Amino acid sequence: MAAACAIGGAPAANGGFNGPFGVAYGPGGELYVADWFNHRIQKFAPDGSYQSQWGGYGFTNGSLIFPTALAVSADGASVLVTDSENNRLDVFTSAGTFVRQVKPTELGARLLDGLAEEHEQRGVAHLAHGQQRRCSAAATARNRV
Repeated sequence: MAAACAIGGAPAANGGFNGPFGVAYGPGGELYVADWFNHRIQKFAPDGSYQSQWGGYGFTNGSLIFPTALAVSADGASVLVTDSENNRLDVFTSAGTFVRQVKPTELGARLLDGLAEEHEQRGVAHLAHGQQRRCSAAATARNRV
């Protein structure tokens, strides 16, 4: 099977990657990519053209350190990101505006009105978006999902 298109390029440029790690699609076909070594999320239109990016190395709200996985809400309004080195899950709007974070100490905390629950995760690395607006997070360092 041949790819319909390929995206990427120079690592620091808009649309370029330095270790693309995780991907997720929005309901309109938008593609979100966790750009691992650039510590950012990039968003692409359904035709593969670059649209925007957010994140950047740091510890503050909206910053990321080695994002690894993404999930998009069913309505496409929210993007959930595993921020692995900050040991948290970050919630952004689809435009990249920071909404909130969930740390491992927030046992049973709900995100996105039921999209995800965080259960004592540490080193959250991967996400899976399933039925009934549920999202599972794999905490590799703790051998838990």
